[in-house]
Amino acid sequence: MLSSETRFFGVSVALVALANVNAPAVRAEVTVAEEYAPLPEYRVFGEPATASDAEAIADVMRRFGQAWGSSDVDGALAAYAEDAEWTNAFADVRRGRQELRDQFTRLFERFESGSNEGAETGEEEASQAPMKRGSVSLRYIGNDAAVIHSYTESDWGMNRDGGGLRRVHLTFVLEKQQNGAWLIVHQMIMDARR
Repeated sequence: MLSSETRFFGVSVALVALANVNAPAVRAEVTVAEEYAPLPEYRVFGEPATASDAEAIADVMRRFGQAWGSSDVDGALAAYAEDAEWTNAFADVRRGRQELRDQFTRLFERFESGSNEGAETGEEEASQAPMKRGSVSLRYIGNDAAVIHSYTESDWGMNRDGGGLRRVHLTFVLEKQQNGAWLIVHQMIMDARR
């Protein structure tokens, strides 16, 4: 069993910036607790085929989180399979490393510049602020697949109502490749409300 620290800390850190939002509407600011349904306790479903698989999954997500946090496009892309599919909170789909490279390059440029350009298309990003992050679940599927569900809470960007804290859910599907490496093959981002 992985320690709570090892349980995919990097997952949430990695993708807070991917939490894209709609154009804001005027509304009084509310807290995350008021706006979102409560989170369940962290849970692991199934078991890894081997202890080294669990370690490899944790390692790829940790390295991904570090690369994302430092706006390292190549480092982030190293966590994805060549044919990976990435979908943001507004069903904007990117497929394959080249489309991901283009998307991540644009996002990282916005993060660094603090630009709000793109808000009307759901791609607004803002300066980095403290955040809460955590994992909801890890599910092992057979000997070569795993699904990770994590979340972040922060005031990065704006929520769909124009401000305040946001909770963003992130789902990753990882697959063990023929060479034994674990890579992200699918990712979905959701900015949910009650």
